Amino acid sequence: MARYIEDAGINQPLDVVSMVMEDYIYHNHYTRTDWNGEPVYSCRDAFGKERYLVWSYASGILHLEAWLKDAFGKEANLSGIGSGKSGKEFQKSLEELLNKLRTHSGDTDNIGYIGEDPFMHHEEVQAQPISEQGWSNGIPGNPYGVPGAPGGIQGVPGGIPDTNASAALVLGIIGLLLGACSPIIGLILGIVGKNKCHMADTSVGTGKTANIICTVAIILSIVMLLVELFWGIGGMISMG
Repeated sequence: MARYIEDAGINQPLDVVSMVMEDYIYHNHYTRTDWNGEPVYSCRDAFGKERYLVWSYASGILHLEAWLKDAFGKEANLSGIGSGKSGKEFQKSLEELLNKLRTHSGDTDNIGYIGEDPFMHHEEVQAQPISEQGWSNGIPGNPYGVPGAPGGIQGVPGGIPDTNASAALVLGIIGLLLGACSPIIGLILGIVGKNKCHMADTSVGTGKTANIICTVAIILSIVMLLVELFWGIGGMISMG
C-alpha cells in the first residue's frame, strides 16, 4: 500500500482536533467518497491530481493516511515516482496542518464557524459553535450542508457530478459498438475514454463502469484488428 502515513502526537482536546481537521477538509474542497470500499475524503488539486485522505484521533495521537491516484488508478505515495510537485505540495500542507494542531491554544470559545463561507453553505442552516458539534472516530458531522458529505444539502446527491467519468462512459460505449465493424475507430475511442478515466474517480459509480467499458472496447478492437490482419495474410497466401 503506497501511502503517506503519520501517527502524530497532538495531545489536544477532541473538539479542537475535529474543528481544525474539518476546517482543513472544507477549505481544500474535499468531499466524502469511497476508495475500494473504504470511506475517504477526496479532492482534485491545482495540478489535476486526485488527493485522498483519511484520519482518526485517539489517546492524543492523530493518525493520518494520504495518497494520490496514479495514471493507472492505483495508490501513489506523495514522494514516489510520478507524484512530482503535486505530492510535495500535498505533503507540505499536511505538515502545516500538524503544526497548526500542535501549536493550537486549545481555546474553543472563539473559534468561529465553518459556515463563514456563504457561497458553499445552505442559507437556511444556522451556524453553531464547533465545540457543540459531534464527531466520531475522525468522521465529522456536517450540520452546515456541505454538498457531498453526510448531512449535506437536501436533494444534492453526493456532490458535483464527474464530467470526465460521464464523457468516458459515452466514449467507451460508442467504442464498444464500433469495435467489431470499425476496430480502428473503436480503439481510438476506447483509448480516449481510458484517458478520461485517469482524470475521474474510477473506484465507484459511473467512473468504475466507464473504466470497465473502455477497457473492453480496447480489447475488442485489438482482437478484431488481429482477426482482420490474419484474414488478410491468409488471403494473400491463398492467392499466391
